[in-house]
Amino acid sequence: MTGVRDRLAILFGIWAVCVVVPPLQYLLGGPFDGSVTVTDAGLAVGLFVVATGSAKLGLQRVDDPARRFRKGIVPAGTLTLAGFVPLVGFVVAPMDRLVAAVPFGVGWIVGCISAFLIGYVADRAIVVESRDETDSPLTWSAKRRPKTGWIHYFQTGTAIVALGLVVWNLYIGVPAAALLWLLIGGFQFVQDIGRKFHRRQYEILDAGLVTTFGHLPWEDFDGYQFTDDDLILYSNVWPFGTVAYDRASVDDLDAVVDSLDRYLPQLEGDHDDPSIVDNLRQELLSS
Repeated sequence: MTGVRDRLAILFGIWAVCVVVPPLQYLLGGPFDGSVTVTDAGLAVGLFVVATGSAKLGLQRVDDPARRFRKGIVPAGTLTLAGFVPLVGFVVAPMDRLVAAVPFGVGWIVGCISAFLIGYVADRAIVVESRDETDSPLTWSAKRRPKTGWIHYFQTGTAIVALGLVVWNLYIGVPAAALLWLLIGGFQFVQDIGRKFHRRQYEILDAGLVTTFGHLPWEDFDGYQFTDDDLILYSNVWPFGTVAYDRASVDDLDAVVDSLDRYLPQLEGDHDDPSIVDNLRQELLSS
């Protein structure tokens, strides 16, 4: 677990630099003009050393950091705080030249990545441990069914609104805001395309289902359903909810069904997806 603590401490250090340095540098040295000074570099390095060292000392007191930080308030909180960085940049950019907002944009992107990696590194440590404890792990891939219902309409609406805001912000001369909405709208489009053509890989272990984005324990599922067209997993953790896979795209379908039978009950009929409020409560209580 020592290696996990070291990696987490480094990620906390990077996150702290991304969140704190952009606004602090603006207050101390004024708007960024495109060049990195010795003072800027020293501020970033100094904060990284202090934050990483403090995180490492704090992690020594955590018995199992992998399970503590794989989900819950810590990764969610760090991601949320990183999201405030570009908001300051949007205030700065109209007041100064656009280049003044560059540190805020970089801090936001790298900060969000490091916040995601905090949960990811902890999660992967649990996956490695689970693989060692599973006698017969099963790896398979499949295509997800495109989402239907209100989620599909919400994502489509978000993409349309984002496109309109891109055009509007370019018209009024705020390219930084246009870029933000382009990223938001593009993410919705990429998600939709990915569901139609991308095959995702999964792994069934004794401890749960391993996906590209994380490890879901079996207690996070209510069961599964096997139909003529789909293989449907019913998760009770938002935002996963009900996930349907194209039956024809599932590798070694019989082996997958046999393996799922060992861990989950087969369900029939409709299933209510988890709500944001219910699962926010669950995330808070899991911390």
